Amino acid sequence: MRSPRGDAIFFVAPVHFSYQSTRLAPILGQFDRPFWQKDAHLIIPGTIALLVVIGIAYLIAAERAVARFAQSGFAGAGGRPPISVFKPLYGAEPGLEAALATFLTQDYPHYQVIFGLHGADDPARLVVEKLAANHPSVDISIVIDTARHGTNGKISNLINMSAAANHDLIVLADSDMAVGPDYLAHLADDLADPKVGAVTCLYLGRPQPGLPSLFGAAFINHHFLPQAMIARALGNDEGCFGATIALRRAVLDRIGGFGALKDTLADDHEIGRRVRALGLGVKLSRVLTDDTVNEPDWKSLFAHELRWCRTIRLANPAGFAASVITLPVALATLAVMLSAADTWALMLLGLAFGVRIWFQGRLDRLLGLASAPFWLPLLRDGLTFAMVVTSFLGRRVHWRGADFQVTPDGSLIVEKDAEP
Repeated sequence: MRSPRGDAIFFVAPVHFSYQSTRLAPILGQFDRPFWQKDAHLIIPGTIALLVVIGIAYLIAAERAVARFAQSGFAGAGGRPPISVFKPLYGAEPGLEAALATFLTQDYPHYQVIFGLHGADDPARLVVEKLAANHPSVDISIVIDTARHGTNGKISNLINMSAAANHDLIVLADSDMAVGPDYLAHLADDLADPKVGAVTCLYLGRPQPGLPSLFGAAFINHHFLPQAMIARALGNDEGCFGATIALRRAVLDRIGGFGALKDTLADDHEIGRRVRALGLGVKLSRVLTDDTVNEPDWKSLFAHELRWCRTIRLANPAGFAASVITLPVALATLAVMLSAADTWALMLLGLAFGVRIWFQGRLDRLLGLASAPFWLPLLRDGLTFAMVVTSFLGRRVHWRGADFQVTPDGSLIVEKDAEP
């Protein structure tokens, strides 16, 4: 008997009914069920194992990206136009005076530093007044203005400071950043290219004493910084980083000025996006700044990192969710739990942990950082994984003593009975 296609089929029925009485029954019987039914208990651990392998490959690629960055040079051949440096302040955090002093000792011919405060009672006022007295040769302006222009306090501060700026090249720098004497020279060279609309910088975490600060610095040095370098290597240069943003006044005006950002949480990313929309580039400078990481307790660390994660999630939800592959130790630990500590999962965890320790050590050496404890990757990856998951479970952020709700478009709304 033949089918319409001409295939012989008269042996099918006898075979189908007879194999059950043979020793092949246990083997052939497996083909009665699709693989997702017979091996369902392995699908999730197997998928996680694949992600771990991808994560290990990512760590190797990220180490190469950081090495190339660390080995690049500085030509220093551009012009030296005058610069206005904006330093919005809020409170006298540990290390503030030393960090701000680095902006007053620049090897640069003509620059102005503007310090901005929202009130005369801000403790940072005493710090900047002392610095101004100790550096009489530097053009320093101190702007104290209580006016509020939106829910983003930093942008509100920048709006108040704008009238004091004397120069067309503007540099925005966070209060806790410390820089080398060639910082402004780097930025001026990077902005010399007319195709560049904005220049931004990465930063290193320099922890204050205490475990929360150590964990906070590890997030910056071993997660954020290499991820940012990989993103740039792949051509994703849209956003800026709050550590430093340098741009011309004309470009700032074309993107709507600071007023267009007064209710935006991710103001740095939005500046970069708007600059790119003008058809101009956002360049990552060769210079690195130092961030003084001071997390007085675990609650402070969690609130800080949750704000970071929710900011990044709003800017790029899909990319942020995919960033879990950069956490192979956390993923391998999850595979161990789901596989009931099967041997293959334990071996995978050991491999991921070993590569992660190597990666941490390489970055510390390449970037001139103090060596972090060998056990840190296991706990740090786990904490970062938890923060990524938690960031998708709400829209609330705590920032500078107040609570906000973040709308889907990235705007900040002050919670009821909270001061902005």
